[in-house]
Amino acid sequence: MIRKEMRSWRLECNFISKLKEKIHLKALCITQSSSVIIATYHRDAIQNFNSTSLLNKKV
Repeated sequence: MIRKEMRSWRLECNFISKLKEKIHLKALCITQSSSVIIATYHRDAIQNFNSTSLLNKKV
């Protein structure tokens, strides 16, 4: 699980795929307002995890 706080947003993300297995990972994220977000990340981008990029990918 990755937790990232940015201003008033707090995201809790569970990555569905394991890092070693896939290049692109899908993350299931819940904001503090209980919105559910599904985002896809490249595994190399996880180190620069950015909550704003997640918020822009609402499904």
